[in-house]
Amino acid sequence: MGAVSSFIRSVFAIALLLGAVWCSFNVPLGERTFAEHMDRIGQTPEAVELIEGSRQTVTPMIEEATHRVLGEYVEAPTSLAQDPTPANTVPETAGPPRPGRLPRAHAISE
Repeated sequence: MGAVSSFIRSVFAIALLLGAVWCSFNVPLGERTFAEHMDRIGQTPEAVELIEGSRQTVTPMIEEATHRVLGEYVEAPTSLAQDPTPANTVPETAGPPRPGRLPRAHAISE
């Protein structure tokens, strides 16, 4: 019975959340809806300054965390100005592997 009551609570919580979102976009509070009021507040010079200050503070922390998690990495080239075929590849004459069979191992000579 605990699983049923947990399910009912979850459905009720989702219904409340969806109702609140619907109301914020459709129920007018004066001339505008709640979402329109929030949008206009977000466009004030004070809010824009606050957002930019937050970005300047948070961005270095995110970059540092990313560097700690991923470590030093090399990005892939974004242009084909270099030779697109690496030196240690199978020649194109070998063709794609046939269905149902593993590709043959090719010796790479240097």
